[in-house]
Amino acid sequence: MDWPEKQEFTEKINRRDFLKLIAATTTTALIPGCINIGGRYRINIDGSGTIYPLAMFIARRFHDEYENRAEISLGTSGTGGGFSKLAEGETHFNNASRPITESEIQKCKQNNIEYEEFELTYDGIVVVVNKNADWIDDITTEQLRQIWRPDNYAEKWIDINPNWPDKKFELYGPTSASGTFDYFTKEIVGETGASRRYTGFENHNYNITAVRQQKYSMAYFGYRYYHNNKEHLKALAIDHGEGPIKPNFETIRTEKYQPLRRPVYTYANTESLKKKHIRDFLKYYIESSASQDIQQIGYVPGGDELKQKNLEKLNQILDEIGVEEHTDR
Repeated sequence: MDWPEKQEFTEKINRRDFLKLIAATTTTALIPGCINIGGRYRINIDGSGTIYPLAMFIARRFHDEYENRAEISLGTSGTGGGFSKLAEGETHFNNASRPITESEIQKCKQNNIEYEEFELTYDGIVVVVNKNADWIDDITTEQLRQIWRPDNYAEKWIDINPNWPDKKFELYGPTSASGTFDYFTKEIVGETGASRRYTGFENHNYNITAVRQQKYSMAYFGYRYYHNNKEHLKALAIDHGEGPIKPNFETIRTEKYQPLRRPVYTYANTESLKKKHIRDFLKYYIESSASQDIQQIGYVPGGDELKQKNLEKLNQILDEIGVEEHTDR
């Protein structure tokens, strides 16, 4: 088993102890870091671990419907890592759980890489605890800030609430290469990238396993990972000043789940859209992300309005780069 590299905000975890955690559960499937689906026409995709299962679901369907002619390479180096690859011209698409940053824009410009942003669907970052954490069902954004801020004095649950246990936190989450990390720190701590030390993995299944096995733990990741493990985890309702709101398809879709509801994106290399198989895949990606089918794997469908907006945008881009063949509206 390959172990993700620790990042600057992560603490080391004893390898033997963590192997015990992995071995103790058999129901959480570990998703590999990259898949390759064979075929004639190559499509390179990388980026967000949050969107990886959605991209894999859609890529497999596209491969089958494209009569096995598309060779799809799908990696998960995180939103930031994926933007680095896009800027180097290594990929056709970068999946992102946050918008591109100014520094990433400049890197693309330096390398003469043009790109197009498509908002695919919606996600909620879910804060989870052990299923047996009977002292907590909801948490305020201010309490979350106290737990996760970098200058934090708190080491135990009781430091946040006197009615909570006199036990140390065990904190888990994505690495600092992740767009989920960027979004969470900005919305909860108040500054992108600002966080206390914790144990981080880009593969959220490691984080899920840790929380399942440690009673006083907490982690955060995209809704899909909670949805597919809800019988083993407890999702906290988030109180952003208007009472606790539980994360679910409806509260994410209707934007009630704040401040951790967010859009997710794919960024397409503009030049690559001159290739028919690339624009065919993008059209399929847009349409599939709007479909109710993706709810079965834990994602909130983007809906018809967003689909139409994206297809119209794609047609406009094709006009601008001189491609006469348009997508169907």
